[in-house]
Amino acid sequence: PLALNATFTLSPGDLVAPHLYDWFFDGVNDYINVTDSPSIRGLQEFTVSYDVNFARLPSNVIYPTVVGKGYEGIGGWRTYQIKDRPVVAFVYKGADGNTRWPFETGSLSAMTWYGIAVSFSLSNVRAMMYLNGNLIKSSSNVVQIASYTRSLEIMKAPNTGLLSYVTLHSRELSGSEISSIYKSRVVPASGLVLFLDATFWDGSKYVDLSGNGNHGTPYNGVQRVATSTPWLWLVKGLKSDGLVHFAWLPAGTRVAV
Repeated sequence: PLALNATFTLSPGDLVAPHLYDWFFDGVNDYINVTDSPSIRGLQEFTVSYDVNFARLPSNVIYPTVVGKGYEGIGGWRTYQIKDRPVVAFVYKGADGNTRWPFETGSLSAMTWYGIAVSFSLSNVRAMMYLNGNLIKSSSNVVQIASYTRSLEIMKAPNTGLLSYVTLHSRELSGSEISSIYKSRVVPASGLVLFLDATFWDGSKYVDLSGNGNHGTPYNGVQRVATSTPWLWLVKGLKSDGLVHFAWLPAGTRVAV
């Protein structure tokens, strides 16, 4: 039997859920699609975060999206792998018609887990990139992002490797909040518009735990594999019914609080 332990301070409205699976992408046209919706469209204040483990890094290929909503040639934003260099970059199309590349990670290694997060705030005129819960880059190269109604896409081919989850908030998270997602697995519900995890599978889609209906649909053979590093999530203040919720626990699970 699997035993998961976590030290959380629980409050009414909190939700606890396990992370038991990762997605595996073989790079042959497989990806996850989230249909465009008002809650994720045209965001000018947002934070995206995910854990990724690339099986290989790109060489002489296109610039594949890791997580993104749009393309720099048309509108929207995305994080992607750069051709011929082992880095992940953030790029967006400004409403002024210009494409901006505020920053990228340092060199990454294949077969290694990384927690990547990007925050963007038009009102504060700044964007920031975090690696493994720590701030590594910041930029004031910020203008309004050109809105785009394309779906949000996760691990477009030829990306190959594992991805654990994706969170998207409609606000700029603080550094401590981003660190808490990666290091403590505590997710603030305030502004949470999308929360997908390979564990939250109902047989036809990956269920959006945020409650906004931004579910993920897998295409072309996305695999769901048992994770080597299971943990418990705590989503603070997700519910308003005054109860503490436990979700997505396997049948027969015993909970001790």
